[in-house]
Amino acid sequence: MATVNNSSSRNAIAVAESQVENTTGSTSREPKLPPKPKNLPHPEYTTPRDVSPLISVPKAGLQYPNYTPFKLPDLVEHPFVDRGIDSDPKKSKLLGAASEVKHLTPSIGTELVGIQLTSLDDTQKNELARLVAERGVVFLRDQKMDVHEQIEFGSYFGELHIHQMAGIIPDLPWVHPIHKDETAKNGRSHQIWHSDVSYEIQPPGLTFLRMDTLPKAGPDGYEAGGDTIWASGYGIYECEPVEHIKCLQC
Repeated sequence: MATVNNSSSRNAIAVAESQVENTTGSTSREPKLPPKPKNLPHPEYTTPRDVSPLISVPKAGLQYPNYTPFKLPDLVEHPFVDRGIDSDPKKSKLLGAASEVKHLTPSIGTELVGIQLTSLDDTQKNELARLVAERGVVFLRDQKMDVHEQIEFGSYFGELHIHQMAGIIPDLPWVHPIHKDETAKNGRSHQIWHSDVSYEIQPPGLTFLRMDTLPKAGPDGYEAGGDTIWASGYGIYECEPVEHIKCLQC
């Protein structure tokens, strides 16, 4: 099983798997945030720029994360444009801007060194979408990007997603915070293999994962968590015995 472990990736942005498809729809390249749902909790709260919500939300006396007291509308299909479908297969402009390109395993995981996401033009963003589809997950360390810029960047690739069953940052419902405070008991609730919200009509094609704050080191000097591991379903499938593959194809 090919896996990628980013336990040492401080302030990393990770882009989750997205399959390249032949899709059609609007070709607008301007990022546009959707209207916020009505009746959000604490509508007067605004996340300041250049400050982690982990700091600003508790200071405002609010619960972090907030669980929305309203029902989201029923899921419907919406137009989707795959940004990578017409991009350069060689990804020359994106890879050419990197000081180093590291393929971490044969089937999954690539690290781009020396690239700031906020400096990418549309051609490079499209090539990034293709690279993610081909490599499953892409790592970029030391990004100078706050949560607002992360939302704006993500909106280029499609309609932003609001998680149906998780807490949100009060004024940024498209952000899914994975968080434990100092009162939380040690647990392993997130230590399970999964594919995000696969039950939805259109599961997210791209996920931008930002390491905001690493857990503090314990008395033994080791960090107390924060590891994330990715596995390639394609790689697993190709390693299966012929008999298993025939069974899966039935």
